[in-house]
Amino acid sequence: MRLAHGARIGCAVITFWACLMISFAADAFTVDQLMQELASRAEAVVSFKETKHSALLKTPIELAGELRYRRPDFLEKQVRVPFEERYTIEGSMVTIERAADGGGKGRKHTLSLQSQPMLRALIDSIRSTLRGDAAALRKFYRLELVGEANAWTLVLLPSDVQLAEFVTVIRVTGGRGMLRSM
Repeated sequence: MRLAHGARIGCAVITFWACLMISFAADAFTVDQLMQELASRAEAVVSFKETKHSALLKTPIELAGELRYRRPDFLEKQVRVPFEERYTIEGSMVTIERAADGGGKGRKHTLSLQSQPMLRALIDSIRSTLRGDAAALRKFYRLELVGEANAWTLVLLPSDVQLAEFVTVIRVTGGRGMLRSM
């Protein structure tokens, strides 16, 4: 059977688009590829922005600062705006240091993550992201990845009902195996 010239061109166009779509699907950047890239790093430093909501506040508090991670389980959160505060986490121990108000002495408090299950889940999610552990993340979150290896956004949406009461969404951006923001 012979196809008319227009039909042959139509078939060629359809074939071209089908091949193009298969090529894009084969080259799609996946969560597992991202996690492999993140797992290759022993340390990470990333800026963060956090919005805290509370019934006690008229407006949410916007926090900003820096997160530092070092394998296997060291995590430091340095809040710089709107106040100075540092959380240092090693293993299951958290040390919270707050800068002094008005030139006085600052406060320091240590607690165990074993006594704070929701805080532990949040910290484990940050550590799991930084060490590239998708299996651990999937225990508490639905993972959505947008972008490509050079510029991506990983969205963590809580699947655990209790965790969802404290965390709405975590967005992580980066590219080329490095985090840019969280």
